[in-house]
Amino acid sequence: MPDFKDVVERTFAIWDQIAAANALGAIVEPNDPTAPCWCRSGLAWDQCHKIRGELAPVTSGELHDLGNREEPIRVCRHPQASPEVCSSPGPILSHTIQRSGGLAAIAESGHVYSSKRGFERMNRTNGVVGFEKLGVRQASVFPGYCSKHDNELFEYAEHVDSPLDLRSSFILSLRAAAFELSSKARQLQLNDLKRRVIDRGETFEQQSRIQNVLQALEDSIKLGMCDITSLHERYVRAYGDEFGLRQLSVYAIRFDQVLPFAAAGVFVAEIDFAGRRLPSLREGGHFSQVALNISVVGRSTCMILAWFGGSGSSAAQLVDSFKALPEERKASAALILALEHLENVFCRPSWWDGLRAKDRDRLDAKIAGGIHEIRDSDALVEPGVNPVIARVLQVLEINGR
Repeated sequence: MPDFKDVVERTFAIWDQIAAANALGAIVEPNDPTAPCWCRSGLAWDQCHKIRGELAPVTSGELHDLGNREEPIRVCRHPQASPEVCSSPGPILSHTIQRSGGLAAIAESGHVYSSKRGFERMNRTNGVVGFEKLGVRQASVFPGYCSKHDNELFEYAEHVDSPLDLRSSFILSLRAAAFELSSKARQLQLNDLKRRVIDRGETFEQQSRIQNVLQALEDSIKLGMCDITSLHERYVRAYGDEFGLRQLSVYAIRFDQVLPFAAAGVFVAEIDFAGRRLPSLREGGHFSQVALNISVVGRSTCMILAWFGGSGSSAAQLVDSFKALPEERKASAALILALEHLENVFCRPSWWDGLRAKDRDRLDAKIAGGIHEIRDSDALVEPGVNPVIARVLQVLEINGR
């Protein structure tokens, strides 16, 4: 299992710097106790942090339960969603990877391995994260679409005879963007919950530290939220719009078998498979984001990379470096790309357990990639690790304008 203790220690050091800067202007007692509290809760100080230290502390278990009771933001993200056409006021728990297709193909006894739960528990495991079994009913779900739109929108790409083409690539990438947007909204929601309760019973000094750190985290989440919102809106505009759709670039490959892993999500192109660091910003100031789907489309696993920005973008440079890899390395490279950038990754338990220890350790370390503040330039360069080999049956290349 990857051990993030050193990452946690560096994180604590950064938190200390944030606390010392005191961007919130935390003060023991303001001149006007009825003025808005320094923590930006919107409450008056005498109704907020004046009494926060007197409240009973919240344990990690209680905080976890509070988070579970905090109802996620539920809105159908279909491009044509409206109260008149949606089948319900809020969405169902949609799967980023089809339960009866991509997940069922790698599940054993109704379970897959996933690192999602490990990331959720990282604060209780001293920074150690590993794959854990997760039921396919809970795996990869998010509040994305009402039942009507979930069925209608993705049926084309999730049928036993679904083709690998622009339409299937587009709708799966649209869903990956919706998933990331929903995840960021949930992060903001839970961060706000922490700001309301996590420093109960603490001293002023600790309250100031906690609130300043959580404010910095909120600012960071909002920056990411801005980028993923912009990307999702671009997908929404491209739905049913031929001009907008022609701006999407796609590189996709179909393998000759069902691979033992699946993944879905969006990431920022920072480095490529040759170890080159890529310029991260594209025109307009937004990051060059790539939608990645690795799942069963039709009767075998497909990897789909989709992006806006054309051939000169960082995303295109990353894809070019992937295309240059030998064919027998492409399946393993797809796995490394997913592990390095996404938390929404799943694999067949017996396959993972059956890997050589040295290969499993190297792949385990890939999970740490997104935790580090700066990703290593050679994070995708793994010449000695090739745990799965598959032939490429089909290649789809579409150059957006």
